[in-house]
Amino acid sequence: MKKGYCNFLSIGTIPVLMTLLTLLSFSIAYADGGIDRNATSAEKEFYKKVIDPLIKAIPGPQGWELVQESDEVNSAEKGELKAVPEGIEKKPFFIRFEMMWKDAKRLKSAQDAFEKTDITDPAQTELMNQLKKYNELFDKAIEKNDTKEIERISGEMGKIDEKFQDRRASQEDELEKNKIPRDTCVIVTVMVNDFQQTVWQCEKQPSIEGCQVYRSTSQEAICDTSLGRWLEGSTWMYLGNNWKLKNDGYGSFIFSPANGVPYLTVQAMVVQIEAEPERAKQMLQQIDWASLKKLIKQDR
Repeated sequence: MKKGYCNFLSIGTIPVLMTLLTLLSFSIAYADGGIDRNATSAEKEFYKKVIDPLIKAIPGPQGWELVQESDEVNSAEKGELKAVPEGIEKKPFFIRFEMMWKDAKRLKSAQDAFEKTDITDPAQTELMNQLKKYNELFDKAIEKNDTKEIERISGEMGKIDEKFQDRRASQEDELEKNKIPRDTCVIVTVMVNDFQQTVWQCEKQPSIEGCQVYRSTSQEAICDTSLGRWLEGSTWMYLGNNWKLKNDGYGSFIFSPANGVPYLTVQAMVVQIEAEPERAKQMLQQIDWASLKKLIKQDR
C-alpha cells in the first residue's frame, strides 16, 4: 500500500480541530458576516435533488439505529432546505451532511453488564481509611490547639486527598470505557462541492468505481467518553473528476478545482466514514456509489 497523508484524523483532538478549520474556511469563503438568508426556490429544489438520493444511497449497518441526520452548514428540516449562508451563490453550493448510526443492542447489553459489575476499588478504600484516621488525629489536634500538628496533618490529608481524586478520576474513565464496546458507532459525512483538503497520515486503498480511497493510519483507537464512542479512524472516498495529489511546499493536498459552471451544480464529493477498519470496508461495499456518481456533473 502506498502511504500518504490524510486529513481529519479520527484520533485525539486532530479530527475536532480539522473539522473546525474546514467549517471556518467555508464561512470565510461563502458568508458575508455569518448572516443566513432564506433559501430560494431553485436552491431548495437543488438541495432536495441531492439530499434525497444521497440518503437512500447510504444505508447504515443492518440492525443499527440511526441517531443523527443533519446538515452542518445549511439550515434544513426533514430534508427541506430553509436557510443558507449569505453569499453562498458566489461559490459552488456547499453541503456538509452527516449521518450517525449506533449498535443500540450491544450498547444496552454492555450497560446492563456494567451495572452488575463490582466496581469496588481497594486502592480507593485504603485511601479513604487513611483519611478517616488523619481526620481523627486532626480533631484531637484541634482540641489541644496544637497548631503545628494541625498544619502537619492538614498537609498529609491534602496529599492523600489528591491521590484519591486522581485514582477516582482514572477509575471513572476506565469504567466509562467498559460501557462502550468497540465497533458500535459509524458516522458518514458527505461533503458536496468540497474541492480541497489537507491530507495527513493515511494509506491509499484500492479504488472503488474509479474513485480514490484513503484510510487513516492511526496507531490505536481511543475511547472518547465525552462523545460516548470510540475514535477508530476514518476512510475517505473522493468522487468527481480531476482529484489529484499535489505537493506545494506546505503539505500534500487532494483537490479538484471548480470550473465556471452554475453554482447549483454538484462538481465533486467527498465521503468520510468514521468507523472501525472492517466496518468501514463493509460500508464502502454497501453504499450505492453509482447513484452518488450520477449526482456529479461529468463534463468538466
